[in-house]
Amino acid sequence: MRYLAEHLASHGYVVAALEHPGSNETNTNAAIAGKCPLLAPQEFLDRPKDISFVLDELTKLNETDDNLQGKIAIDRAVIIGYSFGGATALSLAGAELQLSGLKQRCQGDLIGFSLGEGIQCAAAGLPEERYQLRDARIKRAIAMNPITSLLFGETGLSAIQIPTLIVASSADKTTPALAEQIAGFPKIPSPKWLVGFVGGTHLSVKDPSKTLDQVRRPSTGITGDEVVGDQAVSIRNYIKAVSLATAAQLTAEADKYAVFLTPEYAQFASTSAIPVRLVTEISPEINAVVQTFIQGNK
Repeated sequence: MRYLAEHLASHGYVVAALEHPGSNETNTNAAIAGKCPLLAPQEFLDRPKDISFVLDELTKLNETDDNLQGKIAIDRAVIIGYSFGGATALSLAGAELQLSGLKQRCQGDLIGFSLGEGIQCAAAGLPEERYQLRDARIKRAIAMNPITSLLFGETGLSAIQIPTLIVASSADKTTPALAEQIAGFPKIPSPKWLVGFVGGTHLSVKDPSKTLDQVRRPSTGITGDEVVGDQAVSIRNYIKAVSLATAAQLTAEADKYAVFLTPEYAQFASTSAIPVRLVTEISPEINAVVQTFIQGNK
């Protein structure tokens, strides 16, 4: 997400981009080579704790560092997460891990599971049924293409306590939009936003320096014809706009940036290749159809 970090920093925001040692690229490459498991169950707990640790360290810098002293608004943090990191963001926003259903479902044949569902099944190795990992210093959350369908059970997403923006891509085969983002959206308390990229794929929101490499390596498990690089410029531009607008809601410029969080701006930002849609609610009728479809495909 280099492009997004640089964009936010250019507007005066302090951006901390961190590495999760147990589930980063080094770990993934080692797993592909057969040297270790793809994901340890503890990662579902350690990733949110990594974020809280970084906020603790930034608190120290805010008190003592010559360049940053008094400049970091620790208690007005925004978390932005993607894919597995999207689930991390939601956990820190207050979503409760509810694993009893996951542990039952992941005992069966995983052949028909998406990669996103398979990743969630790694949490079956955790000893407890429920975990609450919220960090109250985080006041806004953006979760792009997050995994949610199994991790948070029936009511875990309803425990989110801050305004949350969810991003979904209609052609995402890794974390399919219907199961992983749209089905859970009605459970999230308002204020909330659901952004949909029609024709977008799982890698579309990522920095081209990383996506082009992943597309060339089938061993990553990324499936489908990925829309990346120049094809995804409009997607990344929209992500920059809504991320900046979300951060600005915690500043005196909130009203100035609110327009970027509207359906009208999503329509304006659309292209013929990638239409963009933004909603704040899903009607009960549509939600019922979605839930019926999900249940029929389990």
